[in-house]
Amino acid sequence: PVCFCSPGHVWDQFFGCRIEKIKECNRDADCTLNRTCIKDKCVSPCSGVCGQNTICCIRNHHASCACKDDYIGNPFNGCFYQNKIKLPKKYFIGGEKVGWITAMERCRSMGMNLASITSASEQVDLQRACIDSELQDKIWVSGSHWTSKGHYVWSSTGQSFGYTNWGTDEPEDEYHCVAVHDQYYTWLTESC
Repeated sequence: PVCFCSPGHVWDQFFGCRIEKIKECNRDADCTLNRTCIKDKCVSPCSGVCGQNTICCIRNHHASCACKDDYIGNPFNGCFYQNKIKLPKKYFIGGEKVGWITAMERCRSMGMNLASITSASEQVDLQRACIDSELQDKIWVSGSHWTSKGHYVWSSTGQSFGYTNWGTDEPEDEYHCVAVHDQYYTWLTESC
């Protein structure tokens, strides 16, 4: 006898005719830019990546997470509502020249975070603190675009930039970390 499997099925010596598994992709490049290849299928990279109250952005097959407006926290674990009554921030400006990661570690060792500047009034407060410190060098703030090139978030809160104060020709995407210029107090990107 001559036997055959129905269309869409393949022969398996142990199980007989079974549904043929069709590979949709072998690698990310086989999918559209807003999908990634997982287990031979083009799927959203956002599925199960971000926590609650977050926004997932997809760029070049990869997901990045940010807290929704008015929420703070770690966007991968989940964000919680930030009370609208904000106490003014207190700034401590260290006098030693260090890289962005070291600056972040030093702040954390003091129970603080690198600053996030979310409004024009916070920008003015930071400028006053810089002037009072008499520091003659840029200062690091917690902004970066590590997870998604061109999509800046405050590493201390996980929030996307709402307010910005970029200097001329900034941000420059080849650098990942954000600093405040020591004379103009505009933002610039620098090597971390």
